[in-house]
Amino acid sequence: MNKLIMMDGSSISINTKLSLWDLKAAQNDGLISAGFVKDIISVGMGSLNTDMFDVEKINVDDIINLSYVCYKNGKSEYLEYDDFMKNISLDLAQLMDLYADVLIDGMESKNNKLANSFKYATPKQKNKSKKKSRR
Repeated sequence: MNKLIMMDGSSISINTKLSLWDLKAAQNDGLISAGFVKDIISVGMGSLNTDMFDVEKINVDDIINLSYVCYKNGKSEYLEYDDFMKNISLDLAQLMDLYADVLIDGMESKNNKLANSFKYATPKQKNKSKKKSRR
């Protein structure tokens, strides 16, 4: 995802690949909760065994403010928070796509040893049925 749709139908560029500094700055500015990274890991780990995110673990304010963080990411000139929020449409599907992109960028990088260790440390469910092989 690299664009968000605004109220007037136009689109703006965003960057969902966030650095640790971006997240820390967003936390210091009060845009993202202190538990955001923990929530991403929790939601991401839960989704490894299913195709769905555990939406009950997602902080709604973080999702809304994440749109601004991704918009501001990498831009030297940008709208202020209030102006951005006045112009962004309330499209939950778009916001959840953005959240998923941030989550996936953080969890599935091929060179990300920590994320991959989470993936492989999660026990796979064993098939409990005892099927006999036919010859």
